[in-house]
Amino acid sequence: MARTKPSEQLSRAEIERFIAAAEALHKSIVGPLLAYHSVHYQALREVHRPLLKSIETITGKRAPFIQPNMTGPAQHEDDLAPMRISGFDAEVLRSAFQNLVRDADVPECQWRVVAECLVREYVGCEQIEAGLLDWITKK
Repeated sequence: MARTKPSEQLSRAEIERFIAAAEALHKSIVGPLLAYHSVHYQALREVHRPLLKSIETITGKRAPFIQPNMTGPAQHEDDLAPMRISGFDAEVLRSAFQNLVRDADVPECQWRVVAECLVREYVGCEQIEAGLLDWITKK
């Protein structure tokens, strides 16, 4: 029987179908191995965050199919607070950045974007101090 009045919430079956579809979309987003500085990588990150947030809003829980990996768990909205890193970590990031731009022959005009992506992936935090990026990208 068709609904005559729009409901306020999804049914359990609708939520299960939504979670299954979201998991398939999640796998298509995180599956490709892309360079951090690529336009496609950035576009996929932009679509991933709202997907995870909508799952949390609808179910009241984090996405059940997100599993921690070697770089840590996927980011969620409450993980976006500023984070401090040690001097050692900063040196590791700078060295990795220098190797990356040298090996990938990244043009200098893209260095800041590359450094920002690298730091975000390393620390799992969206807010990055501009001074850190300046220091990492300086010649």
